[in-house]
Amino acid sequence: MADPGQGTEGTIPPNAYVYKKEAPVKGDNVMRIPERNSLNFYVITKYICALLNSRGGTLLIGVEKNFTVRGRKLNRDDIDKFQRHVDEALKGFSPSVKGHEYSINFHPVHFEEGKKIVVKDIYVLEINIGNITTDDLYFTHFDECWIKKPDNQIDLVPITDLKYYSFVSL
Repeated sequence: MADPGQGTEGTIPPNAYVYKKEAPVKGDNVMRIPERNSLNFYVITKYICALLNSRGGTLLIGVEKNFTVRGRKLNRDDIDKFQRHVDEALKGFSPSVKGHEYSINFHPVHFEEGKKIVVKDIYVLEINIGNITTDDLYFTHFDECWIKKPDNQIDLVPITDLKYYSFVSL
């Protein structure tokens, strides 16, 4: 665990991400990236594509399968790099994803240990995809089409199966 001396004292706000507690955001339209030890932009874009093709939702990074908060250590440069990579990747999607259709939030992880402390540079990353109203099917910048399955897993759609999706106009 990070050194509590790096943080600041204070009370934990409502709907905060608290270390080893349940995330305040969950539901059918919330997904999480299984790998908590690496920020793999290829994996991230697959999940974003699946959310776009399911008409919106939230992607969490730094949250375990059972929605327990762990967080990711990120400094200012890491945050800037992450934002740039996601922005660039989404511009390459087909159709391209506009800035108003998504948001990226970096929520500080709070630690409960006697005094309530926020530890510097530990975050849960939250990517929100707005309510998508188009009938278009989204493809990543690698020309891959990903969908979200009912069990919150993602699946690559083979090009031969695209005709089976009712929202696709071929």
